Amino acid sequence: MKFIPIPFSVILFLFSLSYAQENWLLSSEFSLSATFNSNSQNWNSRDAGSVVWIGRLDNTIEKQLSSKIHSENTIRLGFGQTMVKSKDDQSWSSPQISTDLLDIQSILKYSVNGIIDPFTSFRATSQFYDERDENNIRFLNPLTLTQSFGMSRDIIKSPSLFWRMRLGGAFRTKFDRDTLEYISQGNQRIPGDSYQTSIITDGGTELVSEFRFRHDELLTLSAKLVLYEALMRSGELNNNYWRYPEISWENNVRLWLTENITFNYLMQVLYDREVHKKPRFRQIFSAGVTFSLSNR
Repeated sequence: MKFIPIPFSVILFLFSLSYAQENWLLSSEFSLSATFNSNSQNWNSRDAGSVVWIGRLDNTIEKQLSSKIHSENTIRLGFGQTMVKSKDDQSWSSPQISTDLLDIQSILKYSVNGIIDPFTSFRATSQFYDERDENNIRFLNPLTLTQSFGMSRDIIKSPSLFWRMRLGGAFRTKFDRDTLEYISQGNQRIPGDSYQTSIITDGGTELVSEFRFRHDELLTLSAKLVLYEALMRSGELNNNYWRYPEISWENNVRLWLTENITFNYLMQVLYDREVHKKPRFRQIFSAGVTFSLSNR
Protein backbone atom coordinates (compact mmCIF):
# COMPACT_ATOMS: atom_id res chain seq x y z
CA MET A 1 0.00 0.00 0.00
CA LYS A 2 1.35 3.42 -0.95
CA PHE A 3 1.60 6.39 1.41
CA ILE A 4 -1.79 8.14 1.55
CA PRO A 5 -2.27 11.76 2.68
CA ILE A 6 -5.54 12.97 4.20
CA PRO A 7 -6.96 15.61 1.83
CA PHE A 8 -10.47 14.22 2.42
CA SER A 9 -10.38 15.36 6.05
CA VAL A 10 -9.17 18.81 5.07
CA ILE A 11 -11.92 19.15 2.46
CA LEU A 12 -14.64 18.32 4.99
CA PHE A 13 -13.04 20.67 7.50
CA LEU A 14 -13.18 23.58 5.05
CA PHE A 15 -16.64 22.61 3.83
CA SER A 16 -18.01 22.76 7.38
CA LEU A 17 -17.02 26.43 7.66
CA SER A 18 -19.93 27.38 5.40
CA TYR A 19 -22.39 26.36 8.13
CA ALA A 20 -21.24 29.26 10.28
CA GLN A 21 -22.83 31.62 7.78
CA GLU A 22 -26.27 30.07 8.25
CA ASN A 23 -26.58 30.58 12.02
CA TRP A 24 -25.31 27.10 12.78
CA LEU A 25 -23.17 26.72 15.89
CA LEU A 26 -19.88 25.22 14.81
CA SER A 27 -17.11 23.64 16.84
CA SER A 28 -14.26 22.05 14.93
CA GLU A 29 -10.80 20.68 15.76
CA PHE A 30 -8.25 19.35 13.31
CA SER A 31 -5.07 17.77 14.68
CA LEU A 32 -2.00 16.29 13.05
CA SER A 33 0.75 14.50 14.95
CA ALA A 34 3.87 12.67 13.82
CA THR A 35 6.68 10.73 15.49
CA PHE A 36 10.00 9.84 13.89
CA ASN A 37 12.63 7.56 15.41
CA SER A 38 15.82 6.45 13.66
CA ASN A 39 19.15 4.94 14.75
CA SER A 40 22.46 4.53 12.95
CA GLN A 41 23.71 1.01 12.22
CA ASN A 42 26.64 1.13 14.71
CA TRP A 43 24.39 0.88 17.80
CA ASN A 44 24.99 -2.34 19.74
CA SER A 45 21.30 -3.03 20.15
CA ARG A 46 20.52 -2.33 16.46
CA ASP A 47 17.16 -0.81 17.45
CA ALA A 48 14.51 -0.48 14.81
CA GLY A 49 13.29 2.95 13.76
CA SER A 50 9.73 4.02 13.09
CA VAL A 51 7.58 6.77 11.62
CA VAL A 52 4.03 7.25 12.89
CA TRP A 53 1.55 9.93 11.81
CA ILE A 54 -2.10 10.47 12.79
CA GLY A 55 -4.65 12.99 11.52
CA ARG A 56 -8.00 13.60 13.23
CA LEU A 57 -11.01 15.80 12.54
CA ASP A 58 -13.77 16.38 15.12
CA ASN A 59 -16.70 18.52 14.01
CA THR A 60 -19.91 19.44 15.84
CA ILE A 61 -22.56 21.45 13.99
CA GLU A 62 -25.87 22.26 15.71
CA LYS A 63 -28.84 24.55 15.40
CA GLN A 64 -32.21 25.18 17.02
CA LEU A 65 -34.46 24.53 14.02
CA SER A 66 -37.62 25.60 15.85
CA SER A 67 -38.84 26.16 19.38
CA LYS A 68 -39.27 22.39 19.79
CA ILE A 69 -36.66 20.80 17.50
CA HIS A 70 -32.87 20.90 17.90
CA SER A 71 -30.43 19.44 15.35
CA GLU A 72 -26.94 18.25 16.27
CA ASN A 73 -24.52 16.72 13.78
CA THR A 74 -21.05 15.30 14.41
CA ILE A 75 -18.29 14.28 12.03
CA ARG A 76 -15.34 12.31 13.40
CA LEU A 77 -12.57 11.25 11.05
CA GLY A 78 -9.21 9.72 11.82
CA PHE A 79 -6.43 8.20 9.76
CA GLY A 80 -2.86 7.24 10.56
CA GLN A 81 -0.02 5.06 9.29
CA THR A 82 3.08 3.44 10.73
CA MET A 83 6.36 2.56 9.01
CA VAL A 84 9.07 0.49 10.71
CA LYS A 85 12.80 0.43 9.92
CA SER A 86 14.34 -3.05 9.84
CA LYS A 87 16.96 -3.96 12.46
CA ASP A 88 18.86 -6.05 9.91
CA ASP A 89 19.17 -4.18 6.64
CA GLN A 90 17.83 -0.77 7.82
CA SER A 91 15.16 -0.79 5.11
CA TRP A 92 11.73 0.74 5.74
CA SER A 93 8.55 -1.27 5.60
CA SER A 94 5.57 -0.16 3.55
CA PRO A 95 3.08 2.04 5.47
CA GLN A 96 0.60 0.10 7.58
CA ILE A 97 -2.68 1.61 8.75
CA SER A 98 -2.71 2.16 12.52
CA THR A 99 -5.76 4.46 12.79
CA ASP A 100 -8.81 4.38 10.54
CA LEU A 101 -12.12 5.94 11.55
CA LEU A 102 -15.18 7.41 9.86
CA ASP A 103 -18.09 8.26 12.16
CA ILE A 104 -20.97 10.56 11.11
CA GLN A 105 -24.07 11.08 13.26
CA SER A 106 -27.14 13.31 13.10
CA ILE A 107 -29.51 13.71 16.09
CA LEU A 108 -32.87 15.45 16.29
CA LYS A 109 -34.10 16.28 19.80
CA TYR A 110 -37.71 17.20 20.44
CA SER A 111 -38.25 19.45 23.44
CA VAL A 112 -41.17 18.30 25.60
CA ASN A 113 -40.63 19.25 29.24
CA GLY A 114 -36.97 20.29 29.30
CA ILE A 115 -36.05 17.33 31.52
CA ILE A 116 -36.30 14.23 29.32
CA ASP A 117 -36.68 14.81 25.60
CA PRO A 118 -37.48 12.33 22.81
CA PHE A 119 -34.86 11.95 20.08
CA THR A 120 -34.23 10.26 16.76
CA SER A 121 -30.80 9.75 15.27
CA PHE A 122 -28.95 8.31 12.31
CA ARG A 123 -25.33 7.16 12.45
CA ALA A 124 -22.92 5.79 9.86
CA THR A 125 -19.63 4.20 10.93
CA SER A 126 -16.96 2.73 8.72
CA GLN A 127 -13.28 2.93 7.84
CA PHE A 128 -11.49 4.29 4.80
CA TYR A 129 -9.63 1.08 3.92
CA ASP A 130 -10.35 -2.58 4.54
CA GLU A 131 -7.07 -4.49 4.29
CA ARG A 132 -8.17 -7.91 5.51
CA ASP A 133 -7.63 -9.18 1.97
CA GLU A 134 -4.34 -7.69 0.77
CA ASN A 135 -5.13 -8.62 -2.82
CA ASN A 136 -8.50 -6.85 -2.82
CA ILE A 137 -8.49 -3.69 -0.71
CA ARG A 138 -11.99 -2.31 -0.23
CA PHE A 139 -12.94 1.29 0.48
CA LEU A 140 -15.51 2.25 3.14
CA ASN A 141 -15.91 -1.33 4.33
CA PRO A 142 -17.43 -2.63 6.53
CA LEU A 143 -20.25 -0.09 6.87
CA THR A 144 -22.74 0.04 9.74
CA LEU A 145 -25.91 2.18 9.59
CA THR A 146 -27.75 2.71 12.87
CA GLN A 147 -31.19 4.28 13.33
CA SER A 148 -32.10 4.88 16.95
CA PHE A 149 -34.88 6.55 18.94
CA GLY A 150 -35.77 7.02 22.57
CA MET A 151 -35.33 9.50 25.40
CA SER A 152 -32.44 11.91 25.97
CA ARG A 153 -31.39 13.78 29.09
CA ASP A 154 -28.76 16.51 29.45
CA ILE A 155 -27.71 15.85 33.04
CA ILE A 156 -25.14 18.67 33.06
CA LYS A 157 -24.78 21.33 30.38
CA SER A 158 -22.44 24.27 30.81
CA PRO A 159 -19.61 25.80 28.74
CA SER A 160 -17.00 23.77 30.64
CA LEU A 161 -18.91 20.60 31.64
CA PHE A 162 -21.32 18.47 29.64
CA TRP A 163 -22.92 15.09 30.39
CA ARG A 164 -25.71 13.56 28.31
CA MET A 165 -27.39 10.15 28.38
CA ARG A 166 -29.62 8.54 25.76
CA LEU A 167 -31.66 5.36 26.13
CA GLY A 168 -33.88 3.73 23.57
CA GLY A 169 -34.19 1.29 20.72
CA ALA A 170 -31.97 0.91 17.69
CA PHE A 171 -31.98 -0.86 14.34
CA ARG A 172 -28.65 -1.57 12.66
CA THR A 173 -27.70 -2.72 9.19
CA LYS A 174 -24.18 -4.04 8.63
CA PHE A 175 -22.72 -4.23 5.13
CA ASP A 176 -19.54 -6.28 4.75
CA ARG A 177 -18.08 -6.93 1.32
CA ASP A 178 -15.40 -9.22 2.76
CA THR A 179 -17.37 -11.92 4.60
CA LEU A 180 -16.07 -15.49 4.62
CA GLU A 181 -18.49 -17.80 2.84
CA TYR A 182 -19.66 -20.92 4.71
CA ILE A 183 -20.52 -24.15 2.92
CA SER A 184 -22.68 -27.07 4.02
CA GLN A 185 -20.94 -30.38 4.66
CA GLY A 186 -23.26 -33.01 5.97
CA ASN A 187 -25.04 -31.57 8.99
CA GLN A 188 -22.40 -28.93 9.56
CA ARG A 189 -21.46 -25.56 8.06
CA ILE A 190 -17.74 -25.04 7.63
CA PRO A 191 -15.73 -22.03 6.36
CA GLY A 192 -15.08 -22.05 2.62
CA ASP A 193 -12.26 -20.46 0.64
CA SER A 194 -14.13 -17.51 -0.90
CA TYR A 195 -15.67 -14.23 0.28
CA GLN A 196 -19.03 -12.64 -0.35
CA THR A 197 -21.07 -9.56 0.54
CA SER A 198 -23.24 -9.96 3.62
CA ILE A 199 -26.06 -7.72 4.84
CA ILE A 200 -27.14 -8.29 8.43
CA THR A 201 -29.92 -6.38 10.19
CA ASP A 202 -30.58 -6.49 13.91
CA GLY A 203 -32.61 -4.57 16.46
CA GLY A 204 -32.27 -4.04 20.18
CA THR A 205 -31.70 -1.56 22.98
CA GLU A 206 -28.97 1.07 23.14
CA LEU A 207 -27.54 3.17 25.96
CA VAL A 208 -25.22 6.09 25.16
CA SER A 209 -23.38 8.24 27.69
CA GLU A 210 -21.33 11.26 26.53
CA PHE A 211 -19.12 13.33 28.81
CA ARG A 212 -16.92 16.38 28.09
CA PHE A 213 -14.92 18.64 30.37
CA ARG A 214 -12.74 21.58 29.44
CA HIS A 215 -10.62 23.61 31.85
CA ASP A 216 -9.91 27.01 30.33
CA GLU A 217 -7.48 26.51 27.44
CA LEU A 218 -5.35 23.91 29.21
CA LEU A 219 -7.15 20.58 29.42
CA THR A 220 -9.94 18.77 27.59
CA LEU A 221 -11.42 15.44 28.73
CA SER A 222 -14.03 13.50 26.79
CA ALA A 223 -15.55 10.05 27.14
CA LYS A 224 -18.22 8.14 25.25
CA LEU A 225 -19.78 4.85 26.32
CA VAL A 226 -22.10 2.89 24.02
CA LEU A 227 -23.86 -0.31 25.17
CA TYR A 228 -25.92 -2.24 22.64
CA GLU A 229 -27.90 -5.42 23.21
CA ALA A 230 -29.39 -7.09 20.14
CA LEU A 231 -32.80 -8.70 20.70
CA MET A 232 -33.55 -9.86 17.16
CA ARG A 233 -31.55 -10.49 14.03
CA SER A 234 -32.08 -11.35 10.38
CA GLY A 235 -29.60 -12.81 7.96
CA GLU A 236 -27.53 -15.95 7.86
CA LEU A 237 -26.62 -17.12 11.38
CA ASN A 238 -23.53 -19.24 11.92
CA ASN A 239 -23.51 -18.96 15.74
CA ASN A 240 -25.25 -17.25 18.66
CA TYR A 241 -22.49 -14.75 19.42
CA TRP A 242 -24.74 -11.89 18.29
CA ARG A 243 -26.70 -12.31 21.54
CA TYR A 244 -23.77 -10.98 23.56
CA PRO A 245 -23.88 -7.24 24.46
CA GLU A 246 -21.55 -4.97 22.48
CA ILE A 247 -19.50 -2.34 24.32
CA SER A 248 -17.63 0.66 22.98
CA TRP A 249 -15.83 2.91 25.48
CA GLU A 250 -13.59 5.72 24.24
CA ASN A 251 -11.66 8.21 26.36
CA ASN A 252 -9.67 11.22 25.14
CA VAL A 253 -7.34 13.51 27.07
CA ARG A 254 -5.91 16.59 25.38
CA LEU A 255 -3.42 18.87 27.11
CA TRP A 256 -2.84 22.24 25.46
CA LEU A 257 0.86 23.12 25.74
CA THR A 258 0.44 26.25 23.62
CA GLU A 259 -2.37 27.65 21.52
CA ASN A 260 -1.77 25.11 18.75
CA ILE A 261 0.56 22.47 20.23
CA THR A 262 -1.13 19.67 22.17
CA PHE A 263 -0.40 16.39 23.89
CA ASN A 264 -3.05 13.73 23.24
CA TYR A 265 -3.96 10.41 24.81
CA LEU A 266 -6.62 8.06 23.46
CA MET A 267 -7.79 4.88 25.17
CA GLN A 268 -10.45 2.73 23.52
CA VAL A 269 -12.07 -0.50 24.66
CA LEU A 270 -14.22 -2.56 22.30
CA TYR A 271 -16.05 -5.79 22.96
CA ASP A 272 -17.84 -7.65 20.19
CA ARG A 273 -18.07 -11.41 20.68
CA GLU A 274 -18.51 -11.96 16.93
CA VAL A 275 -15.07 -10.40 16.36
CA HIS A 276 -13.16 -11.88 19.32
CA LYS A 277 -13.96 -13.53 22.62
CA LYS A 278 -11.82 -11.03 24.55
CA PRO A 279 -12.09 -7.22 24.71
CA ARG A 280 -9.90 -5.26 22.33
CA PHE A 281 -7.81 -2.36 23.62
CA ARG A 282 -6.17 0.54 21.83
CA GLN A 283 -3.95 3.27 23.29
CA ILE A 284 -2.40 6.19 21.41
CA PHE A 285 0.01 8.75 22.85
CA SER A 286 0.81 11.65 20.53
CA ALA A 287 1.90 15.28 20.39
CA GLY A 288 1.29 17.56 17.47
CA VAL A 289 -0.49 20.64 16.16
CA THR A 290 -4.20 21.32 16.64
CA PHE A 291 -6.32 23.97 14.97
CA SER A 292 -9.67 24.89 16.49
CA LEU A 293 -12.60 26.85 15.16
CA SER A 294 -15.79 27.79 16.98
CA ASN A 295 -18.51 30.42 16.71
CA ARG A 296 -20.23 29.51 19.98
